[in-house]
Amino acid sequence: MSKISIITLLFLLQVFFINHQAMGVVSATSIGTIVLKLGSVYKYDENGGKVELEEYGNVFSGDRVVTGDSGFLKVKMVDDSVIRMGNNSIFLFKNYFVRSTLVKDGEFVHEKGPIRAMFKVKTDVGNIKLKSSAISANVDGAEFVADLYGNGDKASLQRMAVLSGDVKVDLLGSKPSNHESQVTVNQGNALVYDSIAGTVNVSKMSESEAARLKNDENAQLAKVELVEDTKPAIKPAKRSGIGSFSQ
Repeated sequence: MSKISIITLLFLLQVFFINHQAMGVVSATSIGTIVLKLGSVYKYDENGGKVELEEYGNVFSGDRVVTGDSGFLKVKMVDDSVIRMGNNSIFLFKNYFVRSTLVKDGEFVHEKGPIRAMFKVKTDVGNIKLKSSAISANVDGAEFVADLYGNGDKASLQRMAVLSGDVKVDLLGSKPSNHESQVTVNQGNALVYDSIAGTVNVSKMSESEAARLKNDENAQLAKVELVEDTKPAIKPAKRSGIGSFSQ
């Protein structure tokens, strides 16, 4: 094959690769590495079967990860961002495209339970999205602790404490009677939103609570319990309780 033909072939392959990325085609390239795993943590394969995840294994676009009763997972993304999942959580790593160390497109779906995330690289607003049954949030360059509780597909109580950066949130459930349907949760503030009742509160955390969450990378929000059939609630005695992702 002539030198010109080889150059032409390489050029066409490059164009093909770029076009596939632009079209959102998911490749088999790892988007993150599991740096810590405790208890039962698995994902679903394309046939719906369970595949147990292993420490130092890879996470790929499209992986829907589930933690068990004592499960915990810490994933270091390819740009050094970090995502943690507490016990009884479900989290979809939908896609995460990085080029020249900048995130060009990232989307995650928070289905259930406690999570913590820190996105190091500040991108154009809207490039990294966190979605759930209750919210759609732009989390570019932010660090936050969040959880989502409810029964099955009726998970309705979304909570988020922002430790650094600002998070713009669209509220997706019932229209809040006491707030706009779009809010910005600034650093040091916390969101509590019930997407069924349509109630939302954004308020400043106490200095002690903000410090606890910031200084302990395994800290999570106060515990919640489910009452009646679908109504999630915070136990009054544990509003300022201390939890741990690794419990």
